[in-house]
Amino acid sequence: SGTSTDCNSNGIPDECEGDCNSNGIWDPCDIASGFSQDCNLNGIPDECDEDCNGNGIPDICDIESGFSRDCDRDLVPDECQLANGTQFDCNGNGDLDICDIAGGTSADDNGNGVPDECECSWDTYCPAAINSTGAGADLIAIGSLNIPTNTFTLVAASAPPGEWGLFYYGSGTAQAPFYNGVRCVNAPFFRMDPPDHIGPNGRVSHPVDFTNPPMNSGAGAITPGSTWYFQFWFRDPAAGGWNVNLSNGLEANFCP
Repeated sequence: SGTSTDCNSNGIPDECEGDCNSNGIWDPCDIASGFSQDCNLNGIPDECDEDCNGNGIPDICDIESGFSRDCDRDLVPDECQLANGTQFDCNGNGDLDICDIAGGTSADDNGNGVPDECECSWDTYCPAAINSTGAGADLIAIGSLNIPTNTFTLVAASAPPGEWGLFYYGSGTAQAPFYNGVRCVNAPFFRMDPPDHIGPNGRVSHPVDFTNPPMNSGAGAITPGSTWYFQFWFRDPAAGGWNVNLSNGLEANFCP
């Protein structure tokens, strides 16, 4: 009577067969007529396949065509995982964090699944040699590792009271004999002028002003997501020898 169509001529009304888009026509006939596309050739109209980004193309076809990235090879476009919060791209390089770590682009020394360059943290390394106070100069940090906040401050304790010293930093680590102590930062170095006077309690602090050179530009620019290594170098004539010593090293991972 024409109440139903039978595009494949199998004697079964089309609405009783597979019709994912509910248009009353069997899905293979939608595809055969050109009404629907089937980019992955699975016999299902593209509009009925998984399409997490809503562009009308199945996810698998977005991936195969290169329109979408799928660095973790789970057949879900990376942009959908980022949008729904199941994965992250903390450094904004277009790859999922898990892919950065797995591929060696990013380190994850603490094994928490977050690229090290995205974590705001500091830690000490490379113990200081004993100075004339009977202890090693202990370098720590206070304030925020968020660069726009501009409150990051280096603090050294157990240094020779009344002497002068200089904070400096670099992009690599070392552990080499240097005067009476150990150099914990690899060249090239960046001086944090002016020199600082050690107080009567053996403490000295130096605010790190990210708006001034060398921290604000050039090879020594401290930028969000970067990692730098700091140390305090000071006079110590009471100890004899080379009359100079150094603190421990401090590694700082600045916030992205």
